[in-house]
Amino acid sequence: MVFLSEDDFWAPFFNLIQHTVEANLTTASFVESVVDTSPIEDCFAALESHVQA
Repeated sequence: MVFLSEDDFWAPFFNLIQHTVEANLTTASFVESVVDTSPIEDCFAALESHVQA
């Protein structure tokens, strides 16, 4: 999943994810499945790099 985080909109969500990983409630591999991006061009680049053929 790719999140477009203008003005750090999604920062609290990513902090929560990190907290749940540190508390062993979420696997560390989950962090690799989500990407926090800004600006929009980086969002498209992240989407392209995560598309599996």
